[in-house]
Amino acid sequence: MSESFLFPPGRLVFGDGTGRNTDRSGKPLLYKQGPKQGQPKTEYPIGVAIPKETGHTHWGQTAWGQKVLAVGAAAFPNLYQNPKFAWKIIDGDSQVPNEANRRPCDQEGYPGHWIVKFNSGFAPKIVNENGSVEHTEPGYLKCGYYVQVFGTVDGNGEATKPGVYINHNIISFQGFGKVITSGPDAAAVGFGAAGLPAGASAAPLGGMSAAQAAAGMPAAPAVGLPALPGAPAGLPQLPGLAAPAASLPAVPGVPAVAPALPVTPNPAILAPAVPALPQVPTLPVAPAAPTFQMTAKALGATREQMLSAGWTDDLMLAQGMMIRA
Repeated sequence: MSESFLFPPGRLVFGDGTGRNTDRSGKPLLYKQGPKQGQPKTEYPIGVAIPKETGHTHWGQTAWGQKVLAVGAAAFPNLYQNPKFAWKIIDGDSQVPNEANRRPCDQEGYPGHWIVKFNSGFAPKIVNENGSVEHTEPGYLKCGYYVQVFGTVDGNGEATKPGVYINHNIISFQGFGKVITSGPDAAAVGFGAAGLPAGASAAPLGGMSAAQAAAGMPAAPAVGLPALPGAPAGLPQLPGLAAPAASLPAVPGVPAVAPALPVTPNPAILAPAVPALPQVPTLPVAPAAPTFQMTAKALGATREQMLSAGWTDDLMLAQGMMIRA
C-alpha cells in the first residue's frame, strides 16, 4: 500500500530539487535492479528538517509519522520493527556518525528536527507558496530555504533491505532562509597561515598593477630620467646640512648683460594732437502726431471715415464723437 499526503513545512538541509547522476564519492548512479539494471540514472534527493514537537521522542508520535509507520508496517508486517529498517527519517540530534562519518547533530539545520529524506527518479514539480504558480527556472529553490512537500510513501519491495520510499511529488516554496553551502569553509581551512613562498610579493612587482599580477602579465619597462651629476668630490659635509647641489657650468662666450640705461622720451616724435570736430547743430524734432479715440456718439464710424465725410478733428471733439487718447 502507498499513501500520498502533505508533510509539515520544514527547511531544506540538503538538495534543492535539481537532479544528480553521481553518488557522494563521485561514482555514476546506476539502476540496481529491473530492466534498466546497470544503466545510468538521475535522482532528485532532498532533505527536509521538520521541527520536533514538544514531548515527542520519536517521529512516529507525530500525525505525519504515524502515516509513514502504517505504510511500513503494511509493506513488511514482520520486519518493520527491525532496527535496520530503512525509514528514510533520522533524528537531527543523533550523535551517531553516518556513512560519510558525519554526525547529524553537527550539521547545519539538523538539531531539534526530524530529517525526512525525499527522493525520486523524476524531477519534482516546484510551485510558489500556495501552489498557484509552477516554477521551472533554475535556482528558484536553494538549500536553506523553507519548503513544504506533498509526497508519497511506499514500501521499497526489498526483503533483504526492507524499508520505505518517500517520494516528493510537489515542492512548495514557503520562505527564504540562510543558504546552506556544501564543502569546507574556505575562511576556516587556514589559507595564508604559512606565509609567502620564496620569490612571492604581496605587492605587484616592476610597476605591475594588481590585475596584471593576478593575470600573469609582464610589467611594462620603467622609463626613467638620467640621474643628475653628484656633488663635487672633496667638499666637506657640514653637520645637519645636506650636501650642496652640483652647480651648472657657465656657457662660454656669452658676456654678462649690462644693466639697462634710462630712456628719456623725445617730444618731437610724439603724435600731434587731433583737432576737435565742429559741433553739429541739433535738428528740431517734429511734435508727435496727436492720437484720438472714437466714442459711442460716432456710431461705429472711424476717424478716417468722418474726415472723408467733411468732418474735422475740432468739430468731432466739440460734438463728443472723439476724444484725445
